[in-house]
Amino acid sequence: MKTVSRMIAVCFITLVMCSRVFAAQLFDLNLTVNASDSMSRSYSNVSDMFNGLTQEQISASIPTYTSTSPLNAKLNFRGLPITVTAVAGSASMKLEIPALGVNQTFSGTTRDDSQTQLEDWFKKNGGDTINKLMKKLAETTATDPIAGNPNSAMAQSVATDFTRGFLNTATSLRETNAASAPATSGTTLPESNANTISLAARFGSLSQGGSNSQSFTLPLAYTVRFQDPLESLSVSMPVTMVDIEGSKSYSIGLGVGYSFPISKSWVITPSVGYTATGSADMASAGQILSGSLTSSYSLPISSYQLSMGNMAGYYRTLPLDIGEYSFDPKIENYVVRNGLMLYIPTEFLFKETGLEVFGIDTRYMGDALFIDSYDEFGISFGRTRVERKNLGDMVKNILTDIRLGVTYITAKATSGFTVNLGYSF
Repeated sequence: MKTVSRMIAVCFITLVMCSRVFAAQLFDLNLTVNASDSMSRSYSNVSDMFNGLTQEQISASIPTYTSTSPLNAKLNFRGLPITVTAVAGSASMKLEIPALGVNQTFSGTTRDDSQTQLEDWFKKNGGDTINKLMKKLAETTATDPIAGNPNSAMAQSVATDFTRGFLNTATSLRETNAASAPATSGTTLPESNANTISLAARFGSLSQGGSNSQSFTLPLAYTVRFQDPLESLSVSMPVTMVDIEGSKSYSIGLGVGYSFPISKSWVITPSVGYTATGSADMASAGQILSGSLTSSYSLPISSYQLSMGNMAGYYRTLPLDIGEYSFDPKIENYVVRNGLMLYIPTEFLFKETGLEVFGIDTRYMGDALFIDSYDEFGISFGRTRVERKNLGDMVKNILTDIRLGVTYITAKATSGFTVNLGYSF
């Protein structure tokens, strides 16, 4: 218990030290009226930015503005430039998105009516053009909640699959050695492996393309362990919240993986998964279906263990409605993720403890993404224990594992770290 308390205390202190004040926001509005009067504002919510184009909002900052004044507005939509203009004497508003070749005019009975049509176009009436906009954001900006960066829902899904098939499986290979000691009961009763519940908490802090983000994840899992301790069926449900400069996105996933041994050193894990993500703040939503195959091979070296993990997966988005928004970004990628991990026993510090040092490389192939590769380097410390409990007619192998880790992430225009605390019982 002392070890657990120390690890929780270290994790808490680290999270407090990592907290920071956001420096900027994802949406900007720079507006000029009558070619001379101007205003600039930043927002964490896309609806607030569009509301900045209403008669009430403009007049509050520029009293000379009327419903017939010439208007020129430069919008920063999560890093993508957009222009909205209105000529003198007209109630219409013209929308231009140069990156997509969009040139759309909204003709309402008043300027505010045109503004409402423009906002509705982004929410639900833009059709396939909006889907192309979402895809372009994943390609050209570092903060898209669906794909294109290590904090995105697609990247979280990739990490979950790899953890299930490699990191957790490599630990199982080591646990098998721990469980091979003679039974404490001194009997020849049949044995079985108790199922495990995994509770975890992960905090991440990233600098992405000039924006700062924080992520909070609860990776929950239940694992059915068969007679062979290397054979298991795992169901996971990670829940994640990402805060990028005050703009929040949420995702929840459901994944299933079946691990089966090829040999005492080699385990294969096919997985399927589903993730839903959405952000009313960032005007983004999507679903991700995935399938992957992960190989985990471990080589004991004296009291150490060197493990290699290789994963190939397929990830694609599907449409999802959230609030007033409806999107289908149609992002499709093949992913390879490879890693090495060295386990170093630390019995000289605490009984049944050890360090895991690892490096992981991830690469995306398919639709263009802002970040199509990134590397992670980490270390974790924990205690793994296999207890044999005599139940009268059989012996039950009960696993407990607690681990605290820190990972450094580096990629194009991105760097940061995650802190992980996990407990399995």
